[in-house]
Amino acid sequence: MSKKATIIMGVMLAIILCMQVVLISKIDKVHKDMISSDNFASQRIDVITSHIHELRNMLGDIIE
Repeated sequence: MSKKATIIMGVMLAIILCMQVVLISKIDKVHKDMISSDNFASQRIDVITSHIHELRNMLGDIIE
């Protein structure tokens, strides 16, 4: 291979490596966002469930 072809391949490999680093960082951000939204949804479900239990207890006290 000529020196020019070797340089071109090196540049292309560097570009591919940079693209992979950017892609990995974006995937990591999406993963963190998914975990955060999952935690948020879980907290909301817990709040709603506790409200339902409070209402059931209140209705049980009223009925008795």
